[in-house]
Amino acid sequence: MTSSKKLSSISQKTFLQINSLLEFDNIVGTIDYEKVLSEVENVNKPRYYPQQIIKLIPEITSRKLNDWDAKGLLVKHRESNNGWRLFSLADVVRLRIIQDLKTYGMSNIQIQKALTGIFELNDTKRQYLFETFLNICATARKVVIIVEFDGSASLYLEDSAYVNLKMDKNCCKPVLILPFYDYCMPFMPHNGYKMTVTTSEVVNEQDSVRIDAVADKLIDDRNKSINIERKNNRGKEYLIMKTTSTEVNLDLSPEELMDRVKGRPYTKTIPFVDKNGLMSITTEVTDKIK
Repeated sequence: MTSSKKLSSISQKTFLQINSLLEFDNIVGTIDYEKVLSEVENVNKPRYYPQQIIKLIPEITSRKLNDWDAKGLLVKHRESNNGWRLFSLADVVRLRIIQDLKTYGMSNIQIQKALTGIFELNDTKRQYLFETFLNICATARKVVIIVEFDGSASLYLEDSAYVNLKMDKNCCKPVLILPFYDYCMPFMPHNGYKMTVTTSEVVNEQDSVRIDAVADKLIDDRNKSINIERKNNRGKEYLIMKTTSTEVNLDLSPEELMDRVKGRPYTKTIPFVDKNGLMSITTEVTDKIK
């Protein structure tokens, strides 16, 4: 469960962490947060045996569980009546995070720092950050974790993650984007997401160009709908981004309208007239971002 230790200084947090907390502050007091308050105990209730954990996460072995426990990466729970250690739903997500961070060569110190950023907010004014973003995943909205080069970690709605990565002046340093919503999927009440980040993704200086391209679309107020999907062609991954924007109350000549409808490659333009005779145009643009 989230700790309530006092935050020593907000200046110790990174740009991404500070903005993640501001996003969380906007959720507090909403219906999403009210539901979290009633589910906190259930999320953190020990219930899974080690054998169940190994079935849920095939990459995890008994040896790994014992090793990570000895290194202080796991939460201490009481044992069951028969002597077996039990894990909570939060622990299962924690194990997925540890496994991916280990895969990318992070040290135990870096991993512990990341886990603290995700599971321990260390602020009496902010509680249940992990549980809140878990509940957001239950509403079929995508949440990711950004892990910085030193282990600093932040939870973000996916769209906000791209925008804040563009804004962060230190984004040229490598970061990891972890698919938090994928970790939570086995416990969700819906069928799934159209995955964007399906595995841990390293973002370095070269990849930041792609992040900027996505962020520019998200920042543009004219874009009312943005859908991002990951594709793989012959071993090469890229993003397909479909953006929909609408212009209203237009006064176009027939020639101008025809020119707009012809459009550009990978662009679909749909004109329509409302009951007052005013013209609007909906434009759907498909971009391939390598």
